[in-house]
Amino acid sequence: MKTSFIFKTLLDILFIFLCFGVLGIFVNFLFGDVRINQTDMPIKKWSFMMWGILITTLIAYIFFLRGVYFLRKIGRELLGDRYFSLKLIKYLNISGTQFIWSGISFFIISFLMIFYNLTLGELKITYDSSSISTFFIIIIGLFFRIQGETLAKAKTYKEEIDLTV
Repeated sequence: MKTSFIFKTLLDILFIFLCFGVLGIFVNFLFGDVRINQTDMPIKKWSFMMWGILITTLIAYIFFLRGVYFLRKIGRELLGDRYFSLKLIKYLNISGTQFIWSGISFFIISFLMIFYNLTLGELKITYDSSSISTFFIIIIGLFFRIQGETLAKAKTYKEEIDLTV
């Protein structure tokens, strides 16, 4: 129970920070001071590719935010000792799917950056830890999907055992 409380509290803190991040992006966008980490150009000099990277980044961020939001709902179910509820299974599947889409979106951003650098005549082969983070996000998403399937099977077995007793 104590670990469920810590889990839920940390997720709440993470969700609040992520919401402030989204708010900060929109406030910066209104003032025209949006910059992408990979390039240090003001918004007035952006090409079509930079806009594509920005939009894909926002999509990935929203997928990630939704994944954390449904993780918070999972934490709420765990705090209520509802380990085999249909809501928990549903939230695990939704959260997993959101993290998978977030990871795929981050991969698209990486490929867009490679393509953008090629159009500039630059080819950089570097080690970037964000690709490992992207793999990890996809793996976490798949793990949540597997957990959802496992809990659905366990719920079915539990119901069968309850009926036979």
